[in-house]
Amino acid sequence: TRVPDTELINHFTAGAARLADVLRRTPYGDSAWTWAPAQQDVGFIARHQVQEAAVHHWDAANAAGQPSSIEPIPAADAIEEFLTFSAPSEADPDPDQQPLNGALGLRCTDIDASWTITDGAKPGTMRITDGVVDNLPAVEGTASNLLLWLYRRTDDVNAKNVDPKLLKAFLGET
Repeated sequence: TRVPDTELINHFTAGAARLADVLRRTPYGDSAWTWAPAQQDVGFIARHQVQEAAVHHWDAANAAGQPSSIEPIPAADAIEEFLTFSAPSEADPDPDQQPLNGALGLRCTDIDASWTITDGAKPGTMRITDGVVDNLPAVEGTASNLLLWLYRRTDDVNAKNVDPKLLKAFLGET
């Protein structure tokens, strides 16, 4: 049944409070279905909810013309999750993923967090490792901007010496 427009905010607030209460009371190690095959527990849900709220808060602020950013630590955690669960991996290959034919770094400029992306051992996969070699072509920006770039919400990053073909392959563009 549809909630009347006048009750939408109250309905949303009550649902958010209930979710927070359930997550607070449930041990993070308890099994739960998630869309991430490699992590099927309540901890993943709690972690992801923080990231969802941060990105969608940015969306709302941006739509209202109020510049916003995501705090560096949750943004870097969300980048790590994106690379772990959204990039094609051996656990979850993507047959349409084009080979990178190179290595790409992602480097946060506001906190000590960086990653190297290369082709995985199998077609349609990528290998993600922590850290970036100094001379590696890299996309750099604040943790907030890198996360928003990964989710295609901003281009406010600096792609240093990155082959456009490598970047397109990483982003899944043809």
